[in-house]
Order: sequence, then structure tokens, then C-alpha cells
Amino acid sequence: MTNLGVWSDDDDSNTVFGYDGSGFRTAIPPDANLTVFVDTLYRHIGIWHNSTEEVKGITLNKYWLEPSSFWNISMGNSDYHLSAPQGLSNMTAPEAVQQGSPVPIFMSLPLFFQSDPSYLQQVQFQPPHNVPNMTLHNTEILVEPISGITMKAAKRVQVNVLMNQTFVLFPQIPSPTYIPVAWFELTSTISDPLAAKFRNTVLLAKKLGDLCPYVMGSLGGLAAAFTIFCVYTGYQLRKKSGYEVIDTIQ
Repeated sequence: MTNLGVWSDDDDSNTVFGYDGSGFRTAIPPDANLTVFVDTLYRHIGIWHNSTEEVKGITLNKYWLEPSSFWNISMGNSDYHLSAPQGLSNMTAPEAVQQGSPVPIFMSLPLFFQSDPSYLQQVQFQPPHNVPNMTLHNTEILVEPISGITMKAAKRVQVNVLMNQTFVLFPQIPSPTYIPVAWFELTSTISDPLAAKFRNTVLLAKKLGDLCPYVMGSLGGLAAAFTIFCVYTGYQLRKKSGYEVIDTIQ
């Protein structure tokens, strides 16, 4: 698919592009941000690189979701018609297209991380997981920059339903209220054998490649010195041999 046909008539919103998150382009610059297509959200989002982390002897670039990942077009910097306040992604339109019926499902990060604080005040989460945290409640992707392979990842998302106040069923619930239904967390890390194989092949080759200019320079210097030595020695031998021949003839 190259076009979703979900988000209104906006071409950019419906365009499918970006990486799937399992791998990226090779030789990623240290200051580069990337784009991934999140099938759960039916959209592409940006991920920002702001730190590195060593995993099983391999230095990885750590990427987080952009703070604007769940913003909508009304905030002036998003092409997605989410019809939801900051921090919530309205999945009603995708559900209507994919399932044939609109379902008021709203996606967010766990504990409404990077969302409007009022959402968190409407529900009560049980401790110790009741305070939004950058490390625990954001999606993170750790990528090896040489190969572009994702070697560690944690995908976190919270599913919420919209509940409005009704006189019979929910007379005391403020409208609107977003009730968390489930919190999903999918994590993965490169295995020990694969990490060892990567260190012994790719990283070793890179170290040898980094040393090549110095080794070649040193060898070149030695070759030049040896050449000068040979020329000088030959000259001295030729000079000495010439005098001995003259003495013998006399």
C-alpha cells in the first residue's frame, strides 16, 4: 500500500512512507532523526535521537517519539485530522474504514504521557505505575548506526475509550472522559549469540578499517625510509668498490 485513504482527503496524511522500525538506512549520521510508519496509529511519525546506550558491548543510538506525535491538525503542526485534543490519537476513522463501523477508540502513550494533564486527573492509576515517566512510558528504539539495525526496542501504547455523560448511566462522569482500557508494551533485545557475531564481524571490520590509514601511513613511511637506506648503502658500496679496482690496476 502507498495510500491509506483514511485521513480525510489530505494526501500527505494518507501517504505511507518511513521505515517499519526493524531497520533503517546504513551509516546513520549522529545528529539524524528518523521516520517510522506505525501501523497501530495508521500514520508516520518522527523519532528523535538524543543519546546513546551500550547494549551487550554495542553502542546504539537511542530514539524517542517526537513530542508532537499525538498532536492534531488544529495545533498547526500536524497533517492528521485526529479530532482529539493533545496527546490522543482518534482511531475512529481507521476503524470505520478497516472494520466497517466507527468505534470511539483513542490511542495514547501509557499514563497519558505527553498528553494534557487533565486526562490523568480524570482516572486513578494504582501505584507504583501512576506517574508518567520518560523511560517507562515512552516508546524507544535503539539502532546500531553502522548497519541501521534495530537491536533493542520498547513499543508502548495505551488504548482508551471515550465516555460522555448521560443522565441514566453516567450522570456524574464529566464529559468527555477518556477511560484507559489496556496498556500494551512490546520489548525486544538482540540475543547474545547475534550480538557476539556482530561484534566479531561488523565492529571488528570497522576497527580494522579505521586503523587502515594509520597502518598504511606507517608502512609507507617505513618503505620510504628503507628505500633511502638502500640507495645510500648502494651508493657507498659502489664508491668503495670503484677505489679498490683502481688500486688493483695500479
